[in-house]
Amino acid sequence: MKIFNFCFLFIIFILITSCFDNSRINKNYFIYSDKNKKVVSENYIYNGKIVSKEFKNSDSTVELISHDGNNSFSRCSGVVISRNYILTAAHCVYNRKLQKTYEFSYLNNLGNEIVRSEKIYPHPTYILAYDNNSINNISFADLALVEFNENLELYGLKIAEISEKVDYEQKILSFGYGNITDYPLFQNNKKRYAYSSIAKISSNIEYLEYDLIRFNKAKIDGFIDSEKVREIKDTFLIMEIKNVNEGQTCVGDSGGPQFINLKEKNFLIGITHGLDFNLHESSEIYKSCKNKKSLSTLIFPYFNWINNVVMQKNEKLILY
Repeated sequence: MKIFNFCFLFIIFILITSCFDNSRINKNYFIYSDKNKKVVSENYIYNGKIVSKEFKNSDSTVELISHDGNNSFSRCSGVVISRNYILTAAHCVYNRKLQKTYEFSYLNNLGNEIVRSEKIYPHPTYILAYDNNSINNISFADLALVEFNENLELYGLKIAEISEKVDYEQKILSFGYGNITDYPLFQNNKKRYAYSSIAKISSNIEYLEYDLIRFNKAKIDGFIDSEKVREIKDTFLIMEIKNVNEGQTCVGDSGGPQFINLKEKNFLIGITHGLDFNLHESSEIYKSCKNKKSLSTLIFPYFNWINNVVMQKNEKLILY
């Protein structure tokens, strides 16, 4: 009888403890559910290291949660480019299948503060309708701006300085949030960094006619600077692991920044985009983050569009 009572009390204790833990987790983090699979993405940098204080540029990197107002959300990274604006990937805040922008975004991992967005601006070219069933569409212009009423510097965040100069002999420095597991369920995400080798996309790319139409229209409308880029491929660069001490952005690090060192200072040149089958030679890249090539969306082709948005709050980009 005593053994039975002890076992019964032990089970009750476990149940109470579990409920406490889950309520605490639910308060701070979203939970992945196998039942409805609402999660869009998880973040991690393969072979990345937790950011330490020597990386001052990491203060401009944020974790961005975007919501549709119901149960669906995406979790990505972003970078502060002015007092009131975050730059991120458009696919983090816009659902192409539903042709709908998420209702709102907010910044996570700012202590006890939750900073909610005022407006979301996906790039106009990105949100044009396209064939959702085709893997050959090229998702260029994968950028979005998230506007906040608050001055983001008041939360300890720093504004990233931007450059259009790219030195392909250098390694690129990426930042992003997350864990090194496929589904970081209840674990606290940490900001990580990695250095990667970079390269240009080869010139033998075959574009779909529809992609070319979208690209030319974007140049005519002034959404892409026609003087700075001639082809779609010129709006990207490739990141890959070539040495054991290098890392790589992976699924869900979208929107996180890439920096390059110029005159002993790091400048923002791109944000994590992801994969486009048509820009690679083989589908083998999908099998492992270790071996895959990731794409970074270069920022300089979109300076005009970005400036036109941030000027609504009388702000300008800090350019090198």
